[in-house]
Amino acid sequence: MHVVATDIDAAAVQTTCAGTSMAPLRHDVTIEADWNGVFDHVASQYGRLDVLVNNAGVMMSAAFNAAPLEHLRRQYRINVESVFMGMQGAIPLMTQTVKQHDV
Repeated sequence: MHVVATDIDAAAVQTTCAGTSMAPLRHDVTIEADWNGVFDHVASQYGRLDVLVNNAGVMMSAAFNAAPLEHLRRQYRINVESVFMGMQGAIPLMTQTVKQHDV
């Protein structure tokens, strides 16, 4: 089994993976190109994807009535759009994995 761990903070993901067999990657979940890079890495290094733990999330950091609109937009990009991009990007690799097992 191979595990790829990602985080927007490159140093943090390096620290998390230190002393393990996990592969650390810097990854901003709000950027589609970063998602493509993660899936390209998985495909080229391992040839398959069995599980995607798509768990980035944030909460507004201000009281609702005082929160700037940008807080909501950031929360939406991370909590909704990134999940969509992750699932959409994982489908081709996961479908390929299922087909490999059917052979």
